[in-house]
Amino acid sequence: MRPVRVLVFLALSSVAFGFQSPAPVTLKRTFKQGTVETFVQTVQNESESSPVPMDFTMTSELKRTLTKVDDKGAEFKAETVKIKMEPDPGTELPKPTMTGHIDSYGVITDMKAVTANAPAGYSDMMSAFTQGKNPDVVSLPAKPVKPGDTWTFKPGFTETLNAEGEYVFTFKGEKELEGKTYWYITGTGSFKLKGKDGGVTTDPATIMASMKGTLEFTIEAYLDKADCSPVMSVVKGTTSLTMASMGVEVSTRSTVTQKRV
Repeated sequence: MRPVRVLVFLALSSVAFGFQSPAPVTLKRTFKQGTVETFVQTVQNESESSPVPMDFTMTSELKRTLTKVDDKGAEFKAETVKIKMEPDPGTELPKPTMTGHIDSYGVITDMKAVTANAPAGYSDMMSAFTQGKNPDVVSLPAKPVKPGDTWTFKPGFTETLNAEGEYVFTFKGEKELEGKTYWYITGTGSFKLKGKDGGVTTDPATIMASMKGTLEFTIEAYLDKADCSPVMSVVKGTTSLTMASMGVEVSTRSTVTQKRV
């Protein structure tokens, strides 16, 4: 069989037996006012070097309520219902409450944090870190995607931390988790913190902007196929930082696992 005939035969066979390329998928968040989502989050942290031990496991139960929905997305209130840490710190752990907005691409803005009974400056630091646009685990692409397609996202914390870098997300298609099929997205993030000398200070924004070093992340996320809301995610990160305003160096490894229950 001549080469041309072989190519025609293969093309026709792929159509006949259903080997077509998958159709592009539009990934967009949809919201229903009053929806309450409950998540269990586990943070495992190991310090490779730190002036203060930072090895711990912290488990939290988080509740997020969509308080208002419009054509731009949803406003929400998120609160920490339960929290515990091992080893036991011997003091009551802060339970932050946050408000903000999520758009149809899974991007969170207008975050504000309030933490009762927290150390001085804790709420200010939480709020400062979450300013700008940040993903609700992952950001979603502006265009329809097929498995293997990628897109980038620059989080708002790059401004707060005086950093360069971005997330790169990849749509993997469908993946099964505990007997159900979800959209599966992976991601990586690489950030270089340039540092800005503001002198010795206790101001949260100045402390974060003074940090110099690197942040590296890998992300796995399962999204509900009905509304693209996060069902489960695993975020692994490594940090290597010098905090000029506090005169300390910190290197850590962490894994944050979050699952909707």
